[in-house]
Amino acid sequence: MRNNIEIKAGLIPVRIIGKKIEMLFMFPNDPEGEFGGEVYQIAKGGVEEAESKLHAAIREGREELGITSDSFLHTPALVGTQNGLVVYGVLVMPKPRLGKSTFETKKVKWLSPTQFAKIGRQEHVWAVAAASKSVINWLKLI
Repeated sequence: MRNNIEIKAGLIPVRIIGKKIEMLFMFPNDPEGEFGGEVYQIAKGGVEEAESKLHAAIREGREELGITSDSFLHTPALVGTQNGLVVYGVLVMPKPRLGKSTFETKKVKWLSPTQFAKIGRQEHVWAVAAASKSVINWLKLI
């Protein structure tokens, strides 16, 4: 915790299907509102002791989305930080193998940035927009 703000790390897996950008989000199993409410959102969680923010983001992606690093096309890159949430984005294979997620996740879904802006957690829209800009820059490097 820094200045009474708990640091959390999140991961946005991104795939390219044709010319369309899709990102993987979780819908929490959250009847009490403990995990951010029942709305699509970024896989995220607290950074454990002696864990880097990057490793925490990758762990959260595995736990809440079921995605593992063998689906990554590169090392996750920082896309932004806001209100103690540090978000990484990563390009993944078009059809990544998704394992089982934890009890926190009811379901996962690929959404375009525009779809997320309409039905996703509004506190995360900034990160999705930042990840979209990052993807465009990553594709210029390929």
